[in-house]
Amino acid sequence: MNLDEFIEDVKKVAGLYSLKVEVLARTKNAVKVRIPVTENTYIQLYYNRESGTKNYVLIGWNRRLFGRDCVGGEWTSIRSKIPTNTILGRMVARKFQFRSSSKRFLNG
Repeated sequence: MNLDEFIEDVKKVAGLYSLKVEVLARTKNAVKVRIPVTENTYIQLYYNRESGTKNYVLIGWNRRLFGRDCVGGEWTSIRSKIPTNTILGRMVARKFQFRSSSKRFLNG
């Protein structure tokens, strides 16, 4: 996948939820984008075409709440301890059940 395809896939999925995409940085081989969700939370995505590295992270109140990293073809999930009595906490606890249209994007 090239960088333009990655960005278009992100925009397509974000559009399903009426969210906008900001391209933070782009080089010949990598791109970092941000999707603001609320004033204090956003999703940040990174893709490196050359190495195949992908990172998907939910940031809230300046800390990583949930993330998925793919390095060398291996996926790992990182989840912070946040209270499940909040809407955001319940979303993280359910591991963000994405629509089938976004599965291709998330799994690369």
